[in-house]
Amino acid sequence: MKNSKILGITLLMTAGIYISLTLNGDPLRRGPGECLCPHVWAPVCIIETGQQFPNACEAECAGFTSDEYVDCFAQ
Repeated sequence: MKNSKILGITLLMTAGIYISLTLNGDPLRRGPGECLCPHVWAPVCIIETGQQFPNACEAECAGFTSDEYVDCFAQ
């Protein structure tokens, strides 16, 4: 019983850390070219090409900066 409580608390803490790292919009990088981004639909479009990404984190993970994209709904 004690071990299951410790495991539960550990899992909750791990989930909380993951959520706090991904919800701020910054990509959580795992390795070269691998990011963990939230599954949030807040599309951004690349200004120059019109290419669309599901959210700012995905665009930044692909190498774009905040100066290179806008909220797709704001256009």
